[in-house]
Amino acid sequence: MHDKSSLREIKKAERKAFIDSLTFQERSNYATQISQQVLKYLKDVDGLVVAGYWPKDEEADTKITLTLLHNKNATICLPRINLKTHHLTFHQWNPGDLLELNSFNILEPSIIQPRLEPDILLVPLLAFDKNGHRLGYGKGHYDRAINALLEQKDIKTLGIAFDIQMLDKIPFEPHDRVLEAVITPERIYKFK
Repeated sequence: MHDKSSLREIKKAERKAFIDSLTFQERSNYATQISQQVLKYLKDVDGLVVAGYWPKDEEADTKITLTLLHNKNATICLPRINLKTHHLTFHQWNPGDLLELNSFNILEPSIIQPRLEPDILLVPLLAFDKNGHRLGYGKGHYDRAINALLEQKDIKTLGIAFDIQMLDKIPFEPHDRVLEAVITPERIYKFK
């Protein structure tokens, strides 16, 4: 088995090759399929706060999903990274709101947007395994955010990915949290 660092490089390369092989229409179709799967899994989001992410590079595209959840009366928020503490905070976002580019080249909402506590967290990832373990980017942003949120209330944690990102097993540590589910264009993998 590979260590997390080498797995990250392997999975980044595999995901990039996969995305590069798709046409614009195929990418668009996958984004639509992901949104349908998320809505199917969540069913009723009226009044809930859903934290999404703005996709970067080859991440599974959630922009359609965020807009559809907003249209179903969910309050949408996106993460901001505190550059000193590396903690995530979640700030309200509405379709059409301008986003700011941070030093990691990630688009995030303005600091003046209201800070929210999500009920549901859509999580980007490099890989996931059949037990619901997630391989992230190595900074621990989402692990810390999930742990902090779970100290306050129950939340749903849904990884968003492509099926090619699944592995049999990912090395994990005690602070790593198992995802409730991973949603891909083709399937919903439930773990809890």
